[in-house]
Amino acid sequence: MLKTSWRYHWRRLFLESIIYTLGFMALSLSIDLITRVTPLNFNLFDADAAKTAILIVYWLELIVLTKEDTIFLLQSGLSRKHNWSLQWLSTLLSAILLGSLMAGFLQLTAVGQAKIQAFTRLLGAYQSNFNQSWQFSGYLFLIAVILIWLSLLPGFIIGLLITKMNRMLAFTLVYGSVIVLIILITSSVSFTYFRVSAVAQANILAFLYGLIGYSPAGMQAWPLVVSLLIFALILSGISYLIARNLQVKVPKS
Repeated sequence: MLKTSWRYHWRRLFLESIIYTLGFMALSLSIDLITRVTPLNFNLFDADAAKTAILIVYWLELIVLTKEDTIFLLQSGLSRKHNWSLQWLSTLLSAILLGSLMAGFLQLTAVGQAKIQAFTRLLGAYQSNFNQSWQFSGYLFLIAVILIWLSLLPGFIIGLLITKMNRMLAFTLVYGSVIVLIILITSSVSFTYFRVSAVAQANILAFLYGLIGYSPAGMQAWPLVVSLLIFALILSGISYLIARNLQVKVPKS
């Protein structure tokens, strides 16, 4: 049952989202090629627009399929734990797949090269941690995959929530909670920082800088990865708590 359910969910997500992704990338690459070989300049598509469109469509597809497949799999007798596990794993695989596709897409587009260089400059302080350029490229890819995964997990949570509440309420609850949490954390840190001694302030700053790997000795690459993964695990934990408490009624025959 688990194998069948996994194939059912992952195949739907793959076919209904990745085919669109590949088609949109092919369209964008075609327009990019036309602008290279002709004097025409199409500004309708660029790498940022393509990436944004792909993520939005995949995100919406994930929400819809999470709702439909959660109800279907629970009604088919699959346990809540297995139901959550296979769908959670599909978000991780989706992030790896989308990261790979986007990396290849950006390598092929003229505009994409500039985006890769900008991303490299943004994280350039971490390059000194690696002896080979391919190692740093692998690190950038890992960061990109985790960021994509972080963008998919809220969609997964919304898909679970709309099995038991109104769509708008689910969107408001998820993103409202994120905004409120950011405000609370920022306010708490600020309130504490300006009311403690200079030594404590230095310790607070050292901790915050440590989350991204900054230290007087230089930038360390892996604390940023760990911080992002902890955030992803927190979102995953929230999704698990929601999934384990779902109540789906089996329709009467």
